[in-house]
Amino acid sequence: MRKGYLSLFLIFLFMCVVIGCQSSTSDKYTVEGKSYGVTAGVFHGRWWNYYERGCSFLAGGFLNEAEQDLRSALQNRSRDTWQARTYGLHFVEYFPNRELGIVLFKKGQLTEAENLLRESLMQVDTERARYYLDLIVKERISKGELQDLEAPRVKAELIEMGVEITKDKDKKNSSSTLVKETNNLLKIECSDDLGIERIYINQQSILLRHGEKSATIEQPVETKEGKQEFVVTVRDLAGKESTYNLLTQVDLTGPNIGIFKPTDYLVTKENEIVLEGVVLDDTGIAEISLNNKVISDGSVEQRKEFRSELTLKDGENIFVISARDIAGNETRTSIKTFKGEPRSQSASLWRFSQQTHRLNSAFSSTSLSGKILNEVLFAQTENTNVEINIKTPKPEIPSRHNRVIRVAGEVVSPSAVQSLIINGEPYTQLTGAPKEAFNKRVPLPSDLLTSGSGTVKLSVTAQDSEGRNTRKEMDVKVEPILVNKSETKMSIALLAISGRTQTDTFGKDLRTVLEGTLKKQGRFYVLDRIYLQNVLTEQQLSAGLADPNRALDIGRMVPAQVFAVGEVFPRGEQSVEVKLRLINTETSEVISIFDGFIDNVNDGQLIEGKCEVLARQLADFFPRLSGEVLDFRGTEPKYEVLFNWAEQDGIRPGMYALILYEASPAWVDPDTGEITQPADYGILYKTRIVNVSPTSARGQIIVDTSKPSEGVAIEKGLPSITM
Repeated sequence: MRKGYLSLFLIFLFMCVVIGCQSSTSDKYTVEGKSYGVTAGVFHGRWWNYYERGCSFLAGGFLNEAEQDLRSALQNRSRDTWQARTYGLHFVEYFPNRELGIVLFKKGQLTEAENLLRESLMQVDTERARYYLDLIVKERISKGELQDLEAPRVKAELIEMGVEITKDKDKKNSSSTLVKETNNLLKIECSDDLGIERIYINQQSILLRHGEKSATIEQPVETKEGKQEFVVTVRDLAGKESTYNLLTQVDLTGPNIGIFKPTDYLVTKENEIVLEGVVLDDTGIAEISLNNKVISDGSVEQRKEFRSELTLKDGENIFVISARDIAGNETRTSIKTFKGEPRSQSASLWRFSQQTHRLNSAFSSTSLSGKILNEVLFAQTENTNVEINIKTPKPEIPSRHNRVIRVAGEVVSPSAVQSLIINGEPYTQLTGAPKEAFNKRVPLPSDLLTSGSGTVKLSVTAQDSEGRNTRKEMDVKVEPILVNKSETKMSIALLAISGRTQTDTFGKDLRTVLEGTLKKQGRFYVLDRIYLQNVLTEQQLSAGLADPNRALDIGRMVPAQVFAVGEVFPRGEQSVEVKLRLINTETSEVISIFDGFIDNVNDGQLIEGKCEVLARQLADFFPRLSGEVLDFRGTEPKYEVLFNWAEQDGIRPGMYALILYEASPAWVDPDTGEITQPADYGILYKTRIVNVSPTSARGQIIVDTSKPSEGVAIEKGLPSITM
């Protein structure tokens, strides 16, 4: 019995010692009520236990203990990875090289720290490793161990993107001094011998991934008509800065063509007439043509007079005058004359056919005959008012551009046209002629730039030198061409970003910012969160938002091609690491992993900047390309299609492409041959890319419920775009 009591006493004494030791250990690693050097479960001495406890020590600043545990973890498993299997189907993130490198950096052991961080980057490229490598470079510069040999190199140019933003070089017209679109990107190329820390555009900070010695970014910029300056500043890790001043001019206005002689609808018996006019353009005239024959080339003057003798044939004669400025804007107009007896019935009928809108509807050709009809026709065709003839846009034809409306036409007056106002803005390029041909692009209101479609009110007012004036108004429908609509873009759903703890809202807030950034970027069609949540709740799938294994089930219900699922990993009190997995909704495979490191979760601007970096990475991973069909084989609907994209374009298997066809042809001015509205395109087939080579990409037609338009067949040369 005494032995039994003695055994119980010894057990009690041992437990007291153990508990006492644990309490003292816990107290030793407790800071402001939070304990460090702990694990979520029981510590069994496995590599993942050492890694978890070492990271906990690091978060609390207990560097010696963290170093010891992380070295123990490395001895048992040496490779960094986002998914390390511990047992069964349980996986953890595991970065012992990186975290030990951070510990040694904090202890001042820079050489070994740098080696470990570079080893980590060779295994998995993470922003957190890049961040601390930059800090090591800065520290070595301050100690004189590294010499910054030169300031950063930087250059910039403004790139016209036209209607559709693509990465197809053939769709871009680059100019550092003059562009003719409002939809532009500022392309910045920079490099440095030690590393780039930050880029500024007009003092606005643009973030990059850490650890970049060279970078090329294309940043959307707001441009408006007129001269503008972009000051691009690049700062390296040593604090040296280089600046590039880009002076540019946005020209949305085509040349103005003034015609002094002859007057419109001239009827003459002469064999020849004289054409006299002037072209005016603020940026410079590149070319003037008459019936597609150049009559003035390369003058680059702002004002250029022209004169030609025109030979007439019997009946109607049409002469087309076109002018192009050095930005590429073009204006076209035509002069119509009739060779014959001025007061003949045929001449009067011709004049009447050109200006039927002047004839009062009270007069009917059936009630007038012979000499009376001839007199009425001749009298009614004399021009006594200011007239505005708008060739484009036309109320019945939607405007397809997604940034501007092109307004082109003519003002005809008995005397010199003195003023022209388009939507409240004075048109300054007037020549002083009685006939002025104008061409200007009017930027869309900001609400339409966001919504993508709607109606714009257009008004044009003109007045001549004798005080006569007139005004034309119309409603213009804005419907961007199909290739810029949501159904032609890759659809992406940002399912969830888990927080640091069960009650933490940081992940939810980060998801909101990233969604907004992706929508603003415009590369993807981002599924609306409320719609997404309603579908998932209805199908009882909400619990699987953050589970990649449920992606296939969710993918059957949600019309997204890619899911993005995020996780937040605490790295100390103020820092987090963000992991974003892209999941194919058809296969549930993880396509790729992107990550970011936010060293201060309380800095809103930093969070927005990091989301912009992630959005750029996504856009680069899924490039928006335009191209064409090189060849095809098989029978409908099991076609295999060859596209003119290649590995170096960034296209990869699993991406989708659309084959387009001309749904409606371009609208052409019958007098001048000018395209007043571009062709509209429809989707012929949707394809999945299955193979990519150095010279081409091969896709397979996806059969769905949609049918190609009747009479439209696949053929070589059809335009194509990636989704």
